Amino acid sequence: MKLKLEDPTLFTKAIELISDLVLEVRIKISEFGLSLVAIDPGNISMVSLKIPKSAFKEFESGEEVLGVNLENLKKILKRSSKTSALVLEKKENFLELKIEDNIKRIFNLNLIEVEREDKEFPDHLEFSSKVVIDSGELISSIEDCLVVSNACSFII
Repeated sequence: MKLKLEDPTLFTKAIELISDLVLEVRIKISEFGLSLVAIDPGNISMVSLKIPKSAFKEFESGEEVLGVNLENLKKILKRSSKTSALVLEKKENFLELKIEDNIKRIFNLNLIEVEREDKEFPDHLEFSSKVVIDSGELISSIEDCLVVSNACSFII
């Protein structure tokens, strides 16, 4: 398995946000791309991330499931920048992450066995309201809440 992103900024930001919700995830690689579904330990929040195959500059993979610690992955991804290329390559029992820019850095992230059962994101959800908000403002609001609490409410 080998995947390459020319600009890992959005992937890095997504992992940062998801890591505030869960500690470990199963990242699934398939013919369609990279995806993950995660539920927080209290079974209150669910997040789904899908990156289509077309978003990658290189995509060589069959079906793979990678168990990773998000805190460790986040620390590595923070070493990248907008001008970096990120290469993910599965080795025997670890994930090799190459950050390529002015200098080439290689990090090895141990793969783990994630205990939680696989969850599927429902195909169809119905909501009573729809909110459109700038993602930067939402992120800033959540980060403000994290300063004082581990829970927050959004009143619409």
